[in-house]
Amino acid sequence: MPTREQLESALFNADKAGDFQAAKSIANELKSFNIDLPQHDYLRPQETPVSDAGLALVSGANTLLPNIAGLPMDFARNAANLGLAGYGVARKELGEIMGEDGYIPPEPIKPLIGGSEWMRRKIALSTQALGGDPFAMPNPSDPLQQKAHMAGSILASGALAPSKGIKEAALNVARMTVPATGAVGMQEAFPEQPLAPIIGMMAAPAGVAATVKTKNAISPTVSAAKSFLKAHKLGYKVPPALAKPSKTQQVVEGSAGVVPTKQKASLFNQKVTNDLIKKDLGYPKDVPLSREGLGAIRSEAGRVYEKAKTVGTFKTDKTFIGDISKISNQGSALAKEFPNMVKQDVAKLAKTFNKKQISSEALVEAVKQLRADSSAGFRSQDPSTLALAKANGKMASALESLMERSISKTHPELSPSLKAARQKIAKTYTVEKALKGDNVDAVALGRDLDKGKPLSGVIRDVAEFGQSFKGAAQVNVPQQTNFRPMDLLTGVSGAAVTGNMMWLTAALARPALRTLTLSKPYQAVLARQRPEVLTQAVKELKNIATMADKQAQSVAISSMMADLQESGNIDSR
Repeated sequence: MPTREQLESALFNADKAGDFQAAKSIANELKSFNIDLPQHDYLRPQETPVSDAGLALVSGANTLLPNIAGLPMDFARNAANLGLAGYGVARKELGEIMGEDGYIPPEPIKPLIGGSEWMRRKIALSTQALGGDPFAMPNPSDPLQQKAHMAGSILASGALAPSKGIKEAALNVARMTVPATGAVGMQEAFPEQPLAPIIGMMAAPAGVAATVKTKNAISPTVSAAKSFLKAHKLGYKVPPALAKPSKTQQVVEGSAGVVPTKQKASLFNQKVTNDLIKKDLGYPKDVPLSREGLGAIRSEAGRVYEKAKTVGTFKTDKTFIGDISKISNQGSALAKEFPNMVKQDVAKLAKTFNKKQISSEALVEAVKQLRADSSAGFRSQDPSTLALAKANGKMASALESLMERSISKTHPELSPSLKAARQKIAKTYTVEKALKGDNVDAVALGRDLDKGKPLSGVIRDVAEFGQSFKGAAQVNVPQQTNFRPMDLLTGVSGAAVTGNMMWLTAALARPALRTLTLSKPYQAVLARQRPEVLTQAVKELKNIATMADKQAQSVAISSMMADLQESGNIDSR
């Protein structure tokens, strides 16, 4: 039997290494010597232990937390130890070749701060009031412990989700409460079905969406509701909590994963945005958007301007002189107070076009040059360059307006096609400014609306979508897959807890829920189903469920669906 000194030394080493299980075992042996271990009071029996089920809930969380959170430090330690081992072997072999004896290989690095062993020790210290081992596996003969352990593992996956602070981390855990409850409930209802917990995880959030009373809803503004309806008609998909900001939809979206749901929606919506813009501009559908492609659209639309070149001479009018005056006054307050800070480019530009008449050919060429200079200038970060780019754009618009007013009087047959060409060319420049790679940034177009830019037609529709639903209109989303590392945690922990490898299929639960919330039927319900109609439908379904006659149930459900379709409250497709 080991002596007291040997046990105390072993306890000191185990405690230093962070090996909680070994320290506990040694401390129990030391009890036979009737000695006090104040520095290891976390190993003592506690007076207020929690229930076995409560301890199983904690241990369920602990099957994941230390191993996953400590993975980076464990990886670094293992990699370093592998390198040391390799060095030791090589050094020993070299020593033998050179006739050296007695080489002592380097000792492996002990568990690091922040590693899984260190975290286990910290968890053990912080949970000493529980009165039991916070890492113990549940009693296989106790169903309550098994369920609590499972729920703890699912909740832990929420704690490990990416977050920006403690508040968001706590919210992530809360979001996993509904899936955890669903998993436990389904396993209790179908104990012999290995897939029951996974089905419960997927079905619970959707069930909440169908049954929670609308009194808990956070009423969206009328404008927000209209924005979603418009986006839905355009073909966009919006995450539930953005489409209908209620507690119910927040639960659903939180269970599916807020960030990945928005990213999945953004990937789908990006194609919708690009297709809408392409169709509006007459851009080839199968060709990626590019500056060169937009330039080709401009060239095609600009052919009508060639006809305008032959019109003759345009006399400037009061409206044009007023437009020039506004452009020349751009930055006038700054020029008055600090004249040395203001470049004279804008004033020179206005002075250049302050004429009594302009030839049609020169005007057309000037417009082309001004538009090109404006587009190039907006790519700069220099304030003076941006100011000149803005002035160039305004001057081009003033010249085009002068040309349209003159042609409408002298050549009215040319006026409609000239106006249409001008609008298309202006759209190509607007789209080009919002182009990120080969994708149109709807959020950037939304910022143009915020600045008061006069957008119209399809481009305005896209801009309003980007303005209202920034989370679902992210451009060039980095995550291109519906499956995330966090989705795997629940399946891995469930398999570890139950020993049933079928639990690995739980990795499909959250991705499946994301797909469901962004599906056409679910989006249609969010867009078209009035809350009071949905509530009434749920009540009717509950009454139908109590019918003993299956045929009567079928007739009642068919009748209810027909009424809903006839009233236009659900999509009949």
